[in-house]
Amino acid sequence: MKSSTAMAMAALILFSAALAKAEEMESGAPDETMKADELQQACNPAASLDQAAKDRGALICRYYFRGLADGMFIPKVLQASNAPDGCMPVDGPIPPSESRKDFLAYMTKQPEMAQRSSGMASIMAIIQNYPCE
Repeated sequence: MKSSTAMAMAALILFSAALAKAEEMESGAPDETMKADELQQACNPAASLDQAAKDRGALICRYYFRGLADGMFIPKVLQASNAPDGCMPVDGPIPPSESRKDFLAYMTKQPEMAQRSSGMASIMAIIQNYPCE
């Protein structure tokens, strides 16, 4: 698998998990990986929860799996388009706050991406900020 393809898949999966986790968490470390039981609770909330909590869980579940699906689809698009490679840091994943900043800066510079896949725009922002030397 081409390095940009592997990087894209890993980044999208981690980004979607971190984003969903950040949405769910009200306290604690926002960069912590979402556990499977937390996703299960978001996707199948307890009947005793209020409607706002159930709605929040539905959004977390939806966007988690949307990110996962993007993470499985976008590498094929990148490979077919010969997109440039990106090199992720070796000391750990990019924090969601940094990915968010990179994405917003990229969108300011590339407004034509507004109607494209959010996953594709996110990956291109990360690749642009982490080029291989």
